[in-house]
Amino acid sequence: MNNKEQTLQIHSDYPARVLREDQETGDIDLFIDLSNRSINLKLISLEALGISRIQLPQARGILIRYCKKAYNKKATIHFLKNIDLHSHIMNFEINICDLNICIEDTEDAVEFILKEK
Repeated sequence: MNNKEQTLQIHSDYPARVLREDQETGDIDLFIDLSNRSINLKLISLEALGISRIQLPQARGILIRYCKKAYNKKATIHFLKNIDLHSHIMNFEINICDLNICIEDTEDAVEFILKEK
């Protein structure tokens, strides 16, 4: 087994609020309120394609859904227009063993950065 942690690592300038936590299944939904700011997605493989970022305008927040159970190594990231999960602008899945999530407040936008562990 490699030395990478199998836990979700989030470094955020915004507070994360637990919306739902199921003790039996280990499922957790975290919500990060961005107050309708633009998000710049900076993903590791984009630069190799010659793309500096992907921008999502006026996002209400980010919902991160993951499971605390050791066998589950995935998290789903939802960018929301409203607090309702059905209002997502975009979503994707990441492997939490390989990546850290960084959410940084800047003057012009929120930087959502995936960094290798």
